[in-house]
Amino acid sequence: MRKTYKVSEHSGIMVNFYEETELAKKKFLDVARISPEKPIQFDSGYFMPMYMNTRALMFHHDDRTHIIHALYWLMRQNVEPSIIAGVETAGIPWAAWLAEKRQYPFVYVRKERKTHGLERQIEGGNVNGNRVVVLEELLSTGQTAIDAIKTVRSEGGVVKYCLSLFSYNFPETQAAFEALDPPCKSISLLTYDEWMTMAKEAKKITPADVEKLNEWNADPFNWGEKHGFPRIQR
Repeated sequence: MRKTYKVSEHSGIMVNFYEETELAKKKFLDVARISPEKPIQFDSGYFMPMYMNTRALMFHHDDRTHIIHALYWLMRQNVEPSIIAGVETAGIPWAAWLAEKRQYPFVYVRKERKTHGLERQIEGGNVNGNRVVVLEELLSTGQTAIDAIKTVRSEGGVVKYCLSLFSYNFPETQAAFEALDPPCKSISLLTYDEWMTMAKEAKKITPADVEKLNEWNADPFNWGEKHGFPRIQR
């Protein structure tokens, strides 16, 4: 029998985090778009044959609940933060929901410092001297999350972990997190390899798709160029 774990000392609600995590991961099967013939341009400018539309997971309350429980359990197995920081834009709602659910202080990190008002880049509170988990929705190149980590550290926050819902798990991305000084560990609720295993078992993708996706995942940043879709610099 799987253990159950209490979510809140106040509500007394009992939650099986193992089951919640499994339910959360299955939701990603419904929001992946596979399109090798008409690849999708990412924010980085690269064209990719797979797009994980994680923003669709915000729509239903039950989906959000499963994912927040799973994120909390993943986080607690690695670190107990003082503050949760959401990355602008897509990381903000998930970080806010997680902070609300578990009663953590919450801040969010802008991509750029404001040029008006109080001219802040971190909104919500002071991170100086606090253990901060940076939460991003999705990791492809990871650059937006890495920039947020640098910003939090520049204001005195201690960031050892970056949490995300999904990661394509590109080796270049992992190397970029490790290259930070000090290194930051990225942990994700679901990775590309895990999703592929689930998708094949559920027959959500064809053998031809598997072959094309594996070719892409082995060389993601050159795949588009090879197939006639060069990167568009922004």
